[in-house]
Amino acid sequence: MTTVNITDYNFLETLKAETSEAHQQLEQLQISRAIVSPEITNHQYFTYLSKMLSVNKAIESQVFPMVESVFPDIDQRYKSKWLEADLVHDDGNVEASGEFTFQAQLTLGMAVGIMYVIEGSTLGGRYILQNISANLDFDADHGASYFAGYGNKSGAFWKSFLNNLQEFEKKNDGDEIIKGANIAFSSIYKFLSE
Repeated sequence: MTTVNITDYNFLETLKAETSEAHQQLEQLQISRAIVSPEITNHQYFTYLSKMLSVNKAIESQVFPMVESVFPDIDQRYKSKWLEADLVHDDGNVEASGEFTFQAQLTLGMAVGIMYVIEGSTLGGRYILQNISANLDFDADHGASYFAGYGNKSGAFWKSFLNNLQEFEKKNDGDEIIKGANIAFSSIYKFLSE
């Protein structure tokens, strides 16, 4: 596997810049702010997890099969199992979320962009885990495995992901990747707003 060098980061910087507005809008949602708040409640937490279970199941069924050739370790990137394990700790007050769907027919490039969003969220999960552990008394082994993500392998998983994304972008349309990432952010925004 090749490694990303400093000159390869030009597209990654463009991708981040071109998706930053949609990313920030998603982070400003009440449900997104609640999971990083010290005042978070169990109900808010499990509502968020329930919605993210719907998002991840849709991505795993629709997007993962499309990107197997781009990300050889895709079988290690399933997150719905973590969400299901965490939701076992719900006290029964949270109803199952509706069905998450994308508002567009996806191309391979767009699917790679969606993966950028879902994998990037795993990095942010480490920060959220601290808040959940401090204020709701859940941890990686009990109720917060989704936010624990890949644990101490998170950095290595992210680097591997970026290497594969860069290799794909060199031979394909980077605009499609950006479009897919923005579709992911806006579709998740719409779903979390419901």
